[in-house]
Amino acid sequence: MTRMRVLLGLAVATALPFLPTRASAHGQRIARVALVERTPERAELTLELSVPEPLLSFSIEGCSVVELGDHREALERRFTIACATNPPERGLRMLGLGPIIDRAVVHVTHLSGTESTALLSPDAPVLSLSQPAAPAHLFMRYFRLGLHHIATGPDHLLFLLLLVLALRRLRPVLLAESAFTLSHTFSYAATAFGWLHLPSAPTEVCIALSLLLLAADVNPRAPLSATRGAVTAFVFGFVHGLGFAGGLQEVGVDERAAAFGVLAFGGGVEVAQVTAVLVGWVGIAYAARLRAWPSIAEALILGGGAASAYWLIERSIALVS
Repeated sequence: MTRMRVLLGLAVATALPFLPTRASAHGQRIARVALVERTPERAELTLELSVPEPLLSFSIEGCSVVELGDHREALERRFTIACATNPPERGLRMLGLGPIIDRAVVHVTHLSGTESTALLSPDAPVLSLSQPAAPAHLFMRYFRLGLHHIATGPDHLLFLLLLVLALRRLRPVLLAESAFTLSHTFSYAATAFGWLHLPSAPTEVCIALSLLLLAADVNPRAPLSATRGAVTAFVFGFVHGLGFAGGLQEVGVDERAAAFGVLAFGGGVEVAQVTAVLVGWVGIAYAARLRAWPSIAEALILGGGAASAYWLIERSIALVS
């Protein structure tokens, strides 16, 4: 309890001067594109944005694009596309992907009636309209996004680090990681497939709370038992799974390719998670041999707990504001 008071005090002292009027959780900003081919020379396109971005646009080789109305600041824009010819290698290029909107989910309804989904990014902004993305290519794109979600999610990384710090020994760490994976797979899949609907803001608050509770429970002189560590990871895994599903929804996966996207994104999450656990275990095992280990451990616990408490305050303010 003493450590909990210290952590909350540190968080309040550091958070209050810097908190914005409305806090926000980590996330990505996306665009959704729906292209419907009507004839070989004509198509219709709808562009939906998660945030206004007037610089975001697109081009299609050999075609002219006409926007229906002047709505560059709108979140939904509609276009008609007229093409003089129908070349076999025509491609759609997204222009302006970058710091504001960094992903575009494109769903194409082809003239033949077949449908395809692709994910475009700043380093791969072009989609071939004549050759839909191969399943392996699409899988790897969502797989990399799963890796990216963990690598750029400091709260998820901190949870894994605190879990390693609380258990210390490799076998209990791997057991806890397996329990964490098992539980977050349930909540992740249920949310991603639409079977479970929970707002993202309360989920982010609960994730921060799970970090704070774990930080308060870490004792570097007396590691948690393997059973207690596995149970803790299993319980908190449900909450983190909701966050993983929110990450996939923020990235954007078309419901018609939901199973594919869930599998690929989840695979990337798991690989990144196991890598983070192993790297954390190696680092802590080495540091534990140092004479200054007690001070290092306490600094890690206090730093992680203070960050957790900060996120808890920040996200709670966002929830009620």
